[in-house]
Order: sequence, then structure tokens, then C-alpha cells
Amino acid sequence: MGKQKDRYGKWAETEMNAWLSGDVEASVACYSDDCTRISVNPFGDDTIIQGSEAIRTAYADKAANWQNKQLISFEVLSANKEQPIFHAWKSWTTVEGKEKACTYIQIVKLDRKNRCTEYREWNVVKVRDEEAGKIEK
Repeated sequence: MGKQKDRYGKWAETEMNAWLSGDVEASVACYSDDCTRISVNPFGDDTIIQGSEAIRTAYADKAANWQNKQLISFEVLSANKEQPIFHAWKSWTTVEGKEKACTYIQIVKLDRKNRCTEYREWNVVKVRDEEAGKIEK
């Protein structure tokens, strides 16, 4: 499992660093042109994004509207030849000053070029009205 865990961990590190820096093109480069990206929120805010142009648009919106982004924790929970299971916990502040934190479980499939062809995440976003930087860790 170590080799696969390293492969997927490298992909996740590249994708998360692009998110943290707001580098939309670096984020999009992590995905294949026809990637399907599915985000499931148990409270009903599900999102399906199809293709690299749609991913670019979604990431550009987040890059423009999210500030003070932090990766609180990340772990590859399991990995085999077909796919890994990740857990991540991130936080950010919206341009309106709302502090948010999100815990994710993610499963991805990579092609031979290590670009994501299928991305699924289950997430729970916590919103706080207090000022940024006060999320309890």
C-alpha cells in the first residue's frame, strides 16, 4: 500500500497547495479534461461539476471569494491500485467575513498521468459568525 499511498498523497499535496495559494490553473492541472467532481453535503448542498472548464470556473470563484485559507489536517486513510480515501480539514474566511471550516472524506481516481478522472467528496461545512482565526482546533 505504501507506493499507492505515496502516489495519491503527492496528487493531494499538489491539489491542496494550489487551493491554498489560490492558483486556479495549478488546481485545474490536477484534473483530466473530462473529470467528474462530485461534492456531497449531508445537509443538501450537493454539487456535480463536469469537465476542466467547469472546475476552472468553480475554483476561480473560490479563489476570489475565500481568504485566510488553512489546511488544518490531512491524511491518506487508505489506498489501493484503484483509489485512495483521504480525510482533510480546511478552514477559510469569506469576503463577507464569515469564518468557515470543513471536514472532508474524499475518494479520487487518477489516470496514468496522475490527473484526477473522478473525484467524490463528502463534506460538512461549519459556519461561524465570529471573526476569522478563532476556529477551535
